[in-house]
Amino acid sequence: MNLLEHHLLGDITAGHGYQQYIVRLWDRDPGSNPWIEMLEFCDRTGIAIDSLVSDLNFAQYDA
Repeated sequence: MNLLEHHLLGDITAGHGYQQYIVRLWDRDPGSNPWIEMLEFCDRTGIAIDSLVSDLNFAQYDA
């Protein structure tokens, strides 16, 4: 879960229920949108957005 912080994308904290988490994405540049940046990254690399958003597999940024 530290991958988001490591890549300066955001953070994940414990939620209020069992196995619930709160995911926050940080702006990387003033006025930028991290969701758009992830979509653009997926378009460039051919990685499915589901692997980032659903699986939280941010290690793919290292590939």
